[in-house]
Amino acid sequence: LAKALSRIPHLGHTLYADDITVWTTYGSDGDIESTLQEAATAIATHAANIGLQCSPTKSALLIIRPWRVPTSPITIYLHDTPIPQTPTLHILGLHLQDTGKINLTLKALKESAYSVIHLLRRVSHS
Repeated sequence: LAKALSRIPHLGHTLYADDITVWTTYGSDGDIESTLQEAATAIATHAANIGLQCSPTKSALLIIRPWRVPTSPITIYLHDTPIPQTPTLHILGLHLQDTGKINLTLKALKESAYSVIHLLRRVSHS
C-alpha cells in the first residue's frame, strides 16, 4: 500500500496499525479532490486484494483552508459512498481542526499537565 500511495503525485501519507492518513496541500480544489480520490481508490483496492473492506462511515475528511478564500466543495468517495466531512480529527494524539486553530490540542495538553501536577502533589505529600 505504501508503494501505491507513494506513486500518487503530491500526496502525503502515514500508515500506523489500522490507521491510514492521507493528505495533500498542492493545487486547486479540483486537484486536491482528484489526488485524495486517487488515494481513497488505491486504499480500497489494496484492502479488497487482501480480503478487507474500507468503511466510509469509519473514515473522515478534514479540509483545512483559508476562510477568506471562496472554495468549491470537495467530496471523496469510498465504494460510491461519500466520506463524511468532519470539523475535527484526532490522529496519533494530535487534534486537528478545520479552522486551522490549535485550541483542542492546547486543551488536551493542559488537561494532561494538570493531571501530572495533581499526581506529583499527591506523591510529594505521602
